[in-house]
Amino acid sequence: MHLLYSPALKRGEVMVMEDFLPVPGVELSLNLPQKIKKVYQVPDGKPLKFEMNKEGTRLNVPTFTMHTAIVIEY
Repeated sequence: MHLLYSPALKRGEVMVMEDFLPVPGVELSLNLPQKIKKVYQVPDGKPLKFEMNKEGTRLNVPTFTMHTAIVIEY
């Protein structure tokens, strides 16, 4: 899963992206049919804690700037 945040600012007639503010920790709630074995952030491979219950899966993504990617292994 890719998470992106890059606000565009209008400079004259052009939209630019130059201020990349950090996105504080994001909590994700997913409803997936498979049982999850492992969740980690790429490219560093940092494992992320997750919680599964009857309502779905919850995980917290650490603060990131502009882009991060999460791998969910079944």
